Amino acid sequence: MPIPLRIVVLLFGILAGLASMWAPGSASTYETLYSFCTDLPNCTGGGSPTSIHAAANGDLYGTGQVNDALPTTTGFIFKLKRGRGMTYTYSQFFDFPSCDSGTGNCPSGLYPFALIVGHSGAVYALAQGGSGAAGQISGVLLKITPDGAEQVLYNFCSLGGASCSDGESPVAMTYDGAADGKDWDEKSPLYGTTEYGGNSSDGGTVFKYDPATGNRSTIYDFCAKGGYQKCADGSAPVGLIAMRKNILY
Repeated sequence: MPIPLRIVVLLFGILAGLASMWAPGSASTYETLYSFCTDLPNCTGGGSPTSIHAAANGDLYGTGQVNDALPTTTGFIFKLKRGRGMTYTYSQFFDFPSCDSGTGNCPSGLYPFALIVGHSGAVYALAQGGSGAAGQISGVLLKITPDGAEQVLYNFCSLGGASCSDGESPVAMTYDGAADGKDWDEKSPLYGTTEYGGNSSDGGTVFKYDPATGNRSTIYDFCAKGGYQKCADGSAPVGLIAMRKNILY
């Protein structure tokens, strides 16, 4: 018997769903789950989605760059609550606060790029901003509870150095069990990538975050082989998955 397979993809300005049957020769059907920015120039509900994550209960969470509720665009987190018959109800889960108009600092972050969901229902997001030395491109790991309370868990580029030795501009995050569709247990480590920072070549990092201690450690510095602009081992990582315990791709 064919196995139902549902793939959700983000297009520019649209959250779309692709439903197909896992069987040779079966036809695929396309449906739009939600369209962003349908009332330009207002963009009610937000726009420019950048990532999406499926919770274990079937709800979808995602990040976007353009929010409608604030005078300055800082980004938002949205939620699509799953109903019967694979229907979804859209809502904004969190609006990132405005940056300080005087200093330009954004301690709670802005322009989120990735998120995960914990078993408590809290959302954990990676965004630009924070209180690191590189200002708006430093980066922050932020926790948002279902009632909207926010907590900064880590500020990137907080260890100093010309190239932010603890990473700069975080863009991806995962955990053991994510590939199996499980929510994060909020006890085991988080793993992620920063597009820049690390060693003197500024090639980016793979990092580990320990929720028990709040400590971040570097697993790998990119552009460590071959020197600046050669980077035999690559640079600027933007994606990460954990397929098996302690094995990252």
